[in-house]
Amino acid sequence: MINPFLLALLFSVSSLFFSSSFAVNALAEDTHNKSLYSGNVPLVAPFQDEEEDFSIIDGFERGMHEIGISGGGSFSWESPRVYTFTLLPKYGWILETFDKPKGAVEFEVEPFVSGLKEPSEYSYEVGATMMIGYNFETGTKWVPFVHAGGGPMYSGISTGGLDYVRNLEKTQGTISEQERVKKLLKTNLNAIAQMGFGVKYFFKERTSFNSEFRWRHISNPATHDDLGIDSMFFLFGMSVFH
Repeated sequence: MINPFLLALLFSVSSLFFSSSFAVNALAEDTHNKSLYSGNVPLVAPFQDEEEDFSIIDGFERGMHEIGISGGGSFSWESPRVYTFTLLPKYGWILETFDKPKGAVEFEVEPFVSGLKEPSEYSYEVGATMMIGYNFETGTKWVPFVHAGGGPMYSGISTGGLDYVRNLEKTQGTISEQERVKKLLKTNLNAIAQMGFGVKYFFKERTSFNSEFRWRHISNPATHDDLGIDSMFFLFGMSVFH
């Protein structure tokens, strides 16, 4: 619970700050008007330009929201290789800010839809993940971040599991790459575990370009003959904070 004394102190400091700002603005306007008619030099220096008045540089604020979208591709490093092309809308919410390390904790929700390229055919996947991340404030327009989380997904990729593949190998001897894909996932409904890191570049006051590397694992934890798919993602996108 917030201490009432601290709340009153913060309110007093804020009121003093805004009152001072109002007084400075009024003095600047009055001095400027006098200089137009009397030739006097203004006593108050010009305000900083918009480029220097950069809110994200000053720091994230608790309760801020992030609306973004990113896209990119991935590949799995096991054989057979599976390629993914994905689109990820994003909603983020700044939960809290900290001084050490200076930055902000963010809760994120990412629904997604992806196209998959298996060895000999195309497929798809849809799902949603929830993640917790940390934005590291650097005092510049560059904000590194890390995050991790997971969620459910449905994949149209061929399934079967190790038992399926082993039975084929016993009866056929050798099997195709397409059939080997079925050793990776046993069911269409799977779970995601993922983690990533990247950087946000704020080219406008509260708008950023984002780039990220992400590792992702998908499998069905309820099955024991399910190897799952481990992939490396490279993502690029844009976000707006408000």
